[in-house]
Amino acid sequence: MLWRSARNTELDRIRFADLNRARSDHDLAMSILAAHLADQLPLLEEYIAKMLSSKFPSEIARAIMVIGFLDKSPKNDDRLAKFQGKKGLIGKAFCASNYAYERNTWARHWYPLACQSECNEDFWCNTVLLSKVVDGRFELWSGQHSEISSPINQFRSSFENQIKSRIKKWEFKRKSKLFGQDLPDEIFFPE
Repeated sequence: MLWRSARNTELDRIRFADLNRARSDHDLAMSILAAHLADQLPLLEEYIAKMLSSKFPSEIARAIMVIGFLDKSPKNDDRLAKFQGKKGLIGKAFCASNYAYERNTWARHWYPLACQSECNEDFWCNTVLLSKVVDGRFELWSGQHSEISSPINQFRSSFENQIKSRIKKWEFKRKSKLFGQDLPDEIFFPE
């Protein structure tokens, strides 16, 4: 509901606070997905710009993670590339962010191939590869491809279960991480 509401100064402040309060990579990914689904990308762009201009490494790392949980674009490719080879917290955030970003890129590659597979073997191969990398961003772009093949219609239930299972695995993994690292002690989270 927060992200679907109309933009105004007070709600935007609350949305930024929501992103700042995310205590795990999963929480951050879910906020980014909600913003994406609510067509709030301009607000995410403002957030990223603000955080990247910060003097605090933790805020820069948070912006890097936000970029990694966005959908693929040339602008996001360029922004992430700027942090390649960095050390410390920012370097570790880049590695985690880039990992998530690349997984989405590969999922976008394998899904249309699965949709268009004409034989069961090709369908199986493409769905196995997809099911290893797909995450919640599947909801953003899966509707862009027509599911025309016989195998996808024949094995839809199994296919959907594989997707749901992988998304759950990412949730479990990301709940224990922040900026790709083990969660810090609670004392380090602001109230």
